[in-house]
Amino acid sequence: APYRPELAVVCGAVYAGLNPKVVTSRITRRCYGVGVMYYFDEKIDPIELKTHQTDGIWCNNRFKPFVRKAQKVEVNECVTYPLYLTQEQVKENYSVSIYAIDGDPQRYTTAAGMSKLASISFPNPFKSSDPIGHKVDIEEKMYFGLNEIRAEVVVQGKKYTTTLRFDSGSSY
Repeated sequence: APYRPELAVVCGAVYAGLNPKVVTSRITRRCYGVGVMYYFDEKIDPIELKTHQTDGIWCNNRFKPFVRKAQKVEVNECVTYPLYLTQEQVKENYSVSIYAIDGDPQRYTTAAGMSKLASISFPNPFKSSDPIGHKVDIEEKMYFGLNEIRAEVVVQGKKYTTTLRFDSGSSY
């Protein structure tokens, strides 16, 4: 043990505060991800989460993990998840919700222990002339490893972002 361990901790905190890039990687505190729709599985998924769309039968409120609890992430590591939106009904805005759980990933965002941390809203990417069933590709990105998590949704080249900042009292 160091001669004065409390000084080692304080010095480390000061160095990290002055230059956050001194730290090259971190271990995630929780499992982080987003809410998505997956194909509905009649054997597993509850009927109340079932939704019909032009491209199939889907399950709402599914959890797509980006990183797991205790996973090593490099500073500013980006995890990307490509997906698409389907023109089903006229909506003014869309949103992507960010979730975390202190443990193993769950199948649904509604599971016990799952916390909604934030949402990223973005305008409807569809044109009024787009037919029902038209698809628009989007990318969901999460950046890890600093004193925050940055989440980003890229829709037709435009970025929509939110930042989850950590402090000594946060449970992120």
